[in-house]
Order: sequence, then structure tokens, then C-alpha cells
Amino acid sequence: MKEPSAVLIDSGPLIALADQGDAKHEECWKALRSIPRATTIFTVPHALMEVFYILAPVPSAIDAAFKLLKSLRVEFYEDVSLDRVQELIDKYNDLPMDFVDACIVAAAEEHQVNTIFTLDKRDFHVYRPRHVKSFHLLP
Repeated sequence: MKEPSAVLIDSGPLIALADQGDAKHEECWKALRSIPRATTIFTVPHALMEVFYILAPVPSAIDAAFKLLKSLRVEFYEDVSLDRVQELIDKYNDLPMDFVDACIVAAAEEHQVNTIFTLDKRDFHVYRPRHVKSFHLLP
């Protein structure tokens, strides 16, 4: 596969990267280091809300999350179509698809991003975006 020019990162890897006690911490760091430096890493603000909510009981992980976001220079896709998010949630209601996943898929479609960095492989293998047959998933 050709190297991605952009990667959309889900909340799961951000949590694992920030929390040294997370079982997926090392796996996510290894995957992160495999992303070429020229690749832009994006997320949606909704994912960050989930990250900071889950990490709230671990102050050191909150600090690590801020440092991580600043060092990676994560950029944001803020203009996610709520109509598309609702369509996706309705389409995948049998999984069910959560709001953050729907925002990530909608942002990927809007910005033609094919690579998703997620720990939610079960669901992201099922999602069928409009712009590609399926997503390339990291790790």
C-alpha cells in the first residue's frame, strides 16, 4: 500500500498512547512510529471529548494526552456533516455505531482519508465508506 498523506486517529489509540498502563500502549506507540513524518494526523473534536472523559481519573495520562497532541501537531476536522453522521448511525444500528465512529467515518469521507488509526477494528472492518471499498487500519 502507498504511504498515506493523512491518517485519522480514533480515541482508542490516543487513550492507549497517553496511558502507560493501557494494555495497547506499546502496540500503539509502535504503530505511531510507523507513520511517516510527512503524514498529517487528524482527528475530530468528538474523539478528544471521549479521550479526556475516559482519562479523567488518571491525571498523569491527562498531562500525557496534552503533550502527545501538541507533539504530534494533531489537526482537526471540525465540520462534520450531522446529516451524514445520522445516516451512518442509522445504517449501522445493528453494531451499533457510536457517535465518535460516525464522525470519524464522515470526516474520512469528506476529506478522502483512507487510513484510520483505531483499536476498534471489529467495527471499522465493517464500515463501508463512500470513497473507498474499505479503510486501511492501523495498528
